[in-house]
Amino acid sequence: MQSNGIKLGTLIYVMRGNEQDPDSIEILLLHRNKRQKDMHAGKWVGIGGKLLERESPRECAIRELKEEANIIPLDLTFRGQVYFDEIHKNGRNDHSGDAFNWIVFLYKVTKFVGEINKECHEGTLKWVQLKDLDSLPMWKGDHALIPAVILSKRTIDAKMVYEGEEVVQLWLFDNTRPWTNTEECHEQTKE
Repeated sequence: MQSNGIKLGTLIYVMRGNEQDPDSIEILLLHRNKRQKDMHAGKWVGIGGKLLERESPRECAIRELKEEANIIPLDLTFRGQVYFDEIHKNGRNDHSGDAFNWIVFLYKVTKFVGEINKECHEGTLKWVQLKDLDSLPMWKGDHALIPAVILSKRTIDAKMVYEGEEVVQLWLFDNTRPWTNTEECHEQTKE
C-alpha cells in the first residue's frame, strides 16, 4: 500500500427545527445514487467536497452548498474537523491499493437563502429527521458525528478509521476525554 498524502474537504450539515427539541430537528442529506463507481454509492451523506486550489475551507463549503443544494448559507458555523485514516478509492481498507487520508472541516447551517434542489449531479437531496439517522444506509461513524455536529456545544476534533464499512476507531475529542464508540458519542452529545 502506498499513501498518497492528505486531502482536504468539507462536510456541511444544514438543519432546521428547534435545537432544544432534538425530535423536531431535520438534516438535509444527500443520497449518493447517481454514480455507480462512487465510493459513497447508496449512502446518505452530508453536503460537501474537496477544497479546490487556493480555496479556504469556508469558501469550499459555500461553493459546495451552492453547487449541490442551490443555497447560500447565512450562518455558516465552523464546528470542528475530522481526520479519516487510510481511505482507499475502492472504498475498502484492505491495504490492496493506494490510500489517502482526509482532513474534513465540519460546518453547520441553520439559515440560508435559495430554493433547495431535489436532485444534483451526485444524487437526491432530502430532509431527514435526526432521530431517523440510524435507519439510513450511511457510513457508521456518521451516526455519531452528525448528532455531535448538530447538538454538541463543543468543538469537534475527531478521528475515524475504517476497515471496509466498519469503524474500527472513532474518537470525537473534547478537551477532557476521547469518545471511543458510537453509543458513548450519543450519550456525550446530550451533555
